[in-house]
Amino acid sequence: MNPATSKRLAYIASLIVAAFLFSLYYRSYLWIGLFLAVLSGIASFILLRSERITRYRRALVIYYALVTWIGTITIFSFIGFTSLLKWISGHLRVYYYSGMPTIGRALVPCNFNLPDITVSIPLWGSETAVEKVSGIPVVWPSSIFYLSILVLVPFLATAVVLGRGFCGWVCYFGGSVDAFRRTGKQWWILRRFRKNYQEPGKREAVLDGVREDIKDIKYGVAFALLLLGVGLTIPIICVICWTWLFQYIWWAITAVLVLTMFVIILPFMTGKRSWCSILCPVGALLNLIERVTPFNVRVDPKKCTKDYSCTHVCPMYAMTRQTINEMSAPNVDCIKCGACMDQCPEKAIDLYLLGTSKKVRSWFIPIAVSAGMIWYVWFIISIVQVAPHLVKLW
Repeated sequence: MNPATSKRLAYIASLIVAAFLFSLYYRSYLWIGLFLAVLSGIASFILLRSERITRYRRALVIYYALVTWIGTITIFSFIGFTSLLKWISGHLRVYYYSGMPTIGRALVPCNFNLPDITVSIPLWGSETAVEKVSGIPVVWPSSIFYLSILVLVPFLATAVVLGRGFCGWVCYFGGSVDAFRRTGKQWWILRRFRKNYQEPGKREAVLDGVREDIKDIKYGVAFALLLLGVGLTIPIICVICWTWLFQYIWWAITAVLVLTMFVIILPFMTGKRSWCSILCPVGALLNLIERVTPFNVRVDPKKCTKDYSCTHVCPMYAMTRQTINEMSAPNVDCIKCGACMDQCPEKAIDLYLLGTSKKVRSWFIPIAVSAGMIWYVWFIISIVQVAPHLVKLW
């Protein structure tokens, strides 16, 4: 695959990404602005100039996973298990009360706070207004309306722009799966869950992608969580919050067993992202808007020789013989990871702007890198702030 852009344009794009990240955070933390500027600039340049982006994309999302898990473990170790349980039992997970303090420090990661942190400038809070303790200073909205706006807008903006590209370029959970996913020959092909496809003009059917009823399980999981959230009158994001694992032992045991199978065992044995394609409720919700996202992977039928090598490397069972023949594109589960683009010997696959013939990998990559760097600021700051205190305790 040819580089996404020329060296000159790669330099310009990388500098724009670096300047954007620096401007977003330098007012609150100069060091975090410098760190993210350098890291995002280098990552963008390498990805824009590389002829094979898969390995670098994979390294990037594994980095997000490591930052997330190390940051979370560091925070939990500092708080202590007993104190953490007390916080979980008493924290306001469900309702928003008027008159709550609007300035404070958030130490424990919460999905509600993450978008606030990404906005940075208006929500970092005042150093003089809060106690000098570890944690990220934040200003909470003064009403449920502003809370909803600040929580929803960053999530929706990321989802609408990247679509399921979020799963391939930003999601730390996908990075966790990629860390255990082996490439090369599949040891398990999951024959019982795959569909047989008879290619036009051929007599025999061949094993193709995952059956639709299997891939549709994630929609059932998402709908069940939505119903549970409505029934308990809590946001759906709270239904999948990690705090539930500490409160309900059987839920915790079930979750650990399922995650072990789908995050470690299946990725290693199949070389695929089975969790992301079959069970992930977030992926199911992203699929609902994937058709209107601006970036889409397509196959040029004039160049395609139908050697189907791309179908073997797709981690999502999205690029299949059937989708190539019927759509000249992967199915809606495509996470825009670039594996098929790297593999195609005819360079017939690329990323296009919706409804046009304009190739836009040079647009998509800087946006995806910027989004990923922003979403994990919390954990970077937490590691740097909390780790020294933890070392002193030891």
